[in-house]
Amino acid sequence: MDCSPLLGGFRRYRFFPGDKIKFRLRNEKIRFNEIIASITDSSFTIGITNEAASRMDYQEIPFKNIRLIKVSRRIPFVTEAAIYFPMAGLIYIGAAFVNKGVDDKHFTTDASALIVGGALMAAGLVCCKLSFSGIKINDRNKLKVLETY
Repeated sequence: MDCSPLLGGFRRYRFFPGDKIKFRLRNEKIRFNEIIASITDSSFTIGITNEAASRMDYQEIPFKNIRLIKVSRRIPFVTEAAIYFPMAGLIYIGAAFVNKGVDDKHFTTDASALIVGGALMAAGLVCCKLSFSGIKINDRNKLKVLETY
């Protein structure tokens, strides 16, 4: 997949048979998180496990039916911050709520604790969007099969 975002440079994401791919189809709300079984010139096939019949069903997905692909980038410190910052914000607000504050009362909090905790949670959301982004398939971002030798 070739991606040309508004900010940043050109990126090429490659998927091979056996890789896990996360995507959504056009006009559907279902999210797919499946393994690629095979790739042809205009489509790819995913393997869906049918636990009731204990077998693997295969479904062919044409490239033109894909609306969005979720990709993840491993950015040092930013990817970890996407997990730890929201937890730290909740713990900070919880600690300010339980501990005695300026007024010597439990189970009260002040605005500064909410601001700091909310800022930590917002920073975690920004880090999450940077690390785990969804790319819409359109004229700028295209799916195509690359020649492999």
